[in-house]
Amino acid sequence: MKKVVFTGCSFTTGHGWNAQRPGEGSCVDHPNLWVNLCHSQIPQLKNLELVNLGASSCNNADIFQSTVKAIADYSNIDTIFCQWTAMPRYKFSVGFEFDRTQEAVQPLSRNKVGYEDNPRIGWSREYLNDLLERVRVLHHLHREIVKLVEYVNILKKLSSQVNAKIYFVNGFCPWD
Repeated sequence: MKKVVFTGCSFTTGHGWNAQRPGEGSCVDHPNLWVNLCHSQIPQLKNLELVNLGASSCNNADIFQSTVKAIADYSNIDTIFCQWTAMPRYKFSVGFEFDRTQEAVQPLSRNKVGYEDNPRIGWSREYLNDLLERVRVLHHLHREIVKLVEYVNILKKLSSQVNAKIYFVNGFCPWD
């Protein structure tokens, strides 16, 4: 059976949906999640097998890798939806463990940082705010945009090689 593949961040996987609407089922299966609405409402997608590869806290490099891996791993892909996320979104591997030791840090506003609380990591929110401010001084958004254009061009070439249509979704980028 031909497939429609969705890649992206928590917007794609539905992470946080239950927090907003408790008791309404799992996030990824929620009928109003945009992925499921596309699959059920777009006639060309209804008869395709739905593959949702969204993952919380992904940055655009993770989403690019996930999309490349999907193209390599799945046969019979008809359509791909690649949903890009916030820029910049930093991920740090803070330990060498077999379980999850990554921290995602992203700017939420000028004076706030969002990150997933991990009890194994003893850094305060203030420390991470300071770190993010220091990194932002060195990091220009222009490079993130250039990398995104490079990712798009590579994915367009790869998807055409397997005869799959690919669409890019601005899920959380700082422009319309």
